[in-house]
Amino acid sequence: MILIHQILYWIFLICLVPAVPFLYFYGKVVKAKVPILPEAMNPTGLVEKGKESIRVLLMGESSIAGVGVRTHVEGIAGSLAKTMAAKYNYSVDWEVIAQSGITAAKAAQNLVPKIPLREFDLIVVGMGANNTFNFHSPYRWKSEVTHLIDRLIQAQPNCPIVFLNMPPVHQLPALPKVFQFLMGTLNSSFHTILKDLTKKYEQVHFSDEKISFQKWLRHAPPNSKIKDFFSDGVHPSRLTYKIWGQEMFKYLQSKGLIKKRENQQ
Repeated sequence: MILIHQILYWIFLICLVPAVPFLYFYGKVVKAKVPILPEAMNPTGLVEKGKESIRVLLMGESSIAGVGVRTHVEGIAGSLAKTMAAKYNYSVDWEVIAQSGITAAKAAQNLVPKIPLREFDLIVVGMGANNTFNFHSPYRWKSEVTHLIDRLIQAQPNCPIVFLNMPPVHQLPALPKVFQFLMGTLNSSFHTILKDLTKKYEQVHFSDEKISFQKWLRHAPPNSKIKDFFSDGVHPSRLTYKIWGQEMFKYLQSKGLIKKRENQQ
């Protein structure tokens, strides 16, 4: 399967050669239009709710880093933690280790060593956008994610690891249609590879339902539009983080991956 993706990737690159000047020009235009937003502040938090508790670690790129909102309480970490606490009456102790612009290889190298020595009950990982934006090959993506998974298991051998849905790069309004198509095609290959790869690990899971903002509009306030899901045309808005966290909770609940622990003094 990976060989097929790799062959398609090389065909894809060959077809792109005549369009390189055009893509370079539009790449500069897009970069100039998209503002540089900071990562969210306050990467740790506690939602107190009941005697039992769960420790959650979130790791990854800009979506996990909370780019697009002011604090992580407004990001996916806060949304997931608040939903968990409300639905299960658990206290949720959460922490974010993330960096905007990071690839899977850099996450394994730079982020995993930052994981605290204490045990976590759940690790949520968000990766894939930057490997896509850098036009990494399917082989490289598989190699980098495999290494990241192995490092995470080494750091937290008894903890479930869950990969978020792949970022919907083909729906980013800041990108011209041609970029949406090119990025979406590559990202789709990454999705399939990650889905197949995670099946090989007992403790690793992948929320493989592709994000549809049309479906998410059903959960948004009345009169919301697709553009409301983005803070800058690329990164999620507060509304997106809220719904994404709630949808992630549904996946975790369906797989029985939310395990409480007794609070210890």
